[in-house]
Amino acid sequence: MRAVFLASIGPVQDFIASARRCGDLWYGSWLLSELAKAAALGISKAVDDAGIDDVLVFPGATSRASLAPGSDASVANKILARVPAAIAREAAEAGRRSLHDRLEELARAAFEQVGRRYAAATTQRFDEALAWEQVRELVEYLWVAVPEADGADGYADARATAERLLDARKQTKVWGQPTWASASPKSSLDGVRESVLDESLFGGAADGAVAEQLVELYGVASSERLCGVGILKRFGRRELGGDDGTERPRFFSTPHVAALPVMVRCKDAKPAFDRYADALRGAFGRAAERVLRGAPESRATFGCADGLILFDERLPEIARESAALGAVDAGLPDATAALAQFFRDTGAQRPSPYYAVLLADGDHMGRAISSARTFARHRSISLALAEFAEHARTIVADHDGSLVYAGGDDVLALVPLHTALACADALRRDFAERLAAFDGGGAAPTLSVGIGISHHIETMGEALAVARRAERLAKQQLPAKNALAVILDKRGGTPVGVAGPWDRDGDSLPARLHALVAMLRADALPDGVAHELAQLGATLEGADPRLIEAQTRRILARKRPDHGESPGVDAQHLAQIEGWGMASPSRLASEVLVARIFADAADLAEGPIVARSRPRTEAVV
Repeated sequence: MRAVFLASIGPVQDFIASARRCGDLWYGSWLLSELAKAAALGISKAVDDAGIDDVLVFPGATSRASLAPGSDASVANKILARVPAAIAREAAEAGRRSLHDRLEELARAAFEQVGRRYAAATTQRFDEALAWEQVRELVEYLWVAVPEADGADGYADARATAERLLDARKQTKVWGQPTWASASPKSSLDGVRESVLDESLFGGAADGAVAEQLVELYGVASSERLCGVGILKRFGRRELGGDDGTERPRFFSTPHVAALPVMVRCKDAKPAFDRYADALRGAFGRAAERVLRGAPESRATFGCADGLILFDERLPEIARESAALGAVDAGLPDATAALAQFFRDTGAQRPSPYYAVLLADGDHMGRAISSARTFARHRSISLALAEFAEHARTIVADHDGSLVYAGGDDVLALVPLHTALACADALRRDFAERLAAFDGGGAAPTLSVGIGISHHIETMGEALAVARRAERLAKQQLPAKNALAVILDKRGGTPVGVAGPWDRDGDSLPARLHALVAMLRADALPDGVAHELAQLGATLEGADPRLIEAQTRRILARKRPDHGESPGVDAQHLAQIEGWGMASPSRLASEVLVARIFADAADLAEGPIVARSRPRTEAVV
C-alpha cells in the first residue's frame, strides 16, 4: 500500500525577511532551499526500491543529482511524496536526519570563520556553544502520512486529507522554555534571540578602525548585535570561484543594482574607468581591491567591480576600511575627485540611488493542484513549476538582475529600474506558457508580480517589506488577480502605489506605464502635472465625475511641456490619456510619479532623449 507523505519546513517568511543586508536575504532563502532539498533527498533515498520519478511530487526534481547539496535548483519548503505506507515513518526520519546533517554542515562552516580571520584570540568573544543551541532550535520539521485507498481518487483523497492534517499540526505547537535565554541584547535582525557576541567588543566601536574590524571579524556594524542564526546568515558560505582564482559573492549588492543603468550606459568607457580604478587603488590600497572584485559577474568596462564605487556617499566606507587595514592616508578627496572626473570623461549622469525588489507569486495554483487527481498529473504540474523556476534565473540575468530565490511559483529578485517592468513581464509570460495546460476546470494559472522600489541604503528587511506590500496589492486585483503592482518608497516621502491587470485591451497598467515613460522621456508631459493631479483628486474626492474629468482635462491642456515651449499636452497624447479615463486624477498622478522614476532609469541607461536643464535624478534622490 502507498501513502501520501507531506512535510513542511519552517519558519519561512519571518526567517527570510529578518535581513539588514542583501547577503542576509540571499542566504536565508538559499539556506531554506538547501534544507528542503536535503530532506527531499533523504526521503527519496529511504525508498530504496524506487527511483525518484516514483517518489517525489514536490520538489519537482528530475534526478537525485538535482537535489544534491549546492546544486543550482531552488525548491520550496514543502515536500510531497508517495511512499510505501509501511516505511512512511522511516522515510520521515530519514528526511529529518538529512535536513539536520545539512544544517550542521553549513553552520559549522560558518562558525569556523567567526573572529578567526586575523587573530585567533578574538574567538573567545564569540559564544559558539550558545550559537549552536540557537541554530539547532531554528528549523521546524512537520510531517503527516495518509494511506491511499483503492480506486481512481485514492491519491487525490489522501493528499487532501494530508493537507488538512498538516494544517492542524501546524496549529498545535508544543512550546518549551528556550535553554539559551539570557540578559544579553537581542539580535538586530529579528529581535528574537540573544546576541552571541561579547559586549566588550563594542566598547570602542565609535573608533573607525575598531568598527571596521568588527565588520571583518564578526560581520557586524557597531550598532548591530547578532544571535547564532544571524551569524549563520552573515558567515554562511556565499562565494563563487572566479576565473582569476579569487572568490566573489553570489549576489549583487543593493548599490550595485541601483548603479546598473549607468554601468550599462558606460559599457564602452573602459579607459575612463581604468583611470578611476587606478585612482581608487592609489587612495585605498587593499580596500579598493575588495570592491573592484565585489560583484559576482564581469561586465564590459567595469569587470567585477561593485557599482557602489559610483556613489560618492559610499566612498567613505572604503576609506574607513582602508584605515582599519593600516593605510597611512585613506585618500578620500583624491577618490572623490577621480569619480567626478570619470563622469566628466564619460558624459554619463550620476546613478539614481533607487532599485527594485521583485516578488512574483502564482495565481489560482490551489485550484490547479486540486484538479490533479492522479500522482502522474500532480507530478507533471510540479515539473512544469520546476522548469519555470529554473528558467526564471535566466530571465532575471537577461534583465541585469540578481535572482535571490525561485522555487515553484515564487520568485524573488533584485532588478535595476531600467529593466524591472520588462523582467516582470517576461516572467509572467513564461509562467503562463508553462502552466497553460493546467486550467483546473477554470482559468489557467497566472503570475502576479509586485515591484518595490527602495533606496539602496535602506535595510534589506525594509525593502523586502515594500515589495511584499506590492505583491499583496497585485493579488488583490479583481476579478482574476493576474496583475502588476508597483510601490515607490522614496526617502522622506509618502509611498506611492499603483496596481492593475496585465491584460486589458491596451488599458493595462504596464501599457499605461510604458506610454507615460515614453511621454516623460520625450518631455511631452511635464513633471508638475502629477502634483496638480494629486491635489485635484484630494480636493474633488466624491464630486461629480464630469466635473473631475473636466478639471483633469484642463490641467493637462494648460501644462507646458518641452521646457515650457509647448502650450499644452499635444492632442495625440491627450487623447491617449483620455482613453484611459480621467475620473481618477489621483490614480493618474500616482502612475505619472511611478513612471517618472522608470523614465529616469531609462535615460541613465540609454541617454536622455531630449536635453535636460538639470539631471532628472535630482528629483528622486
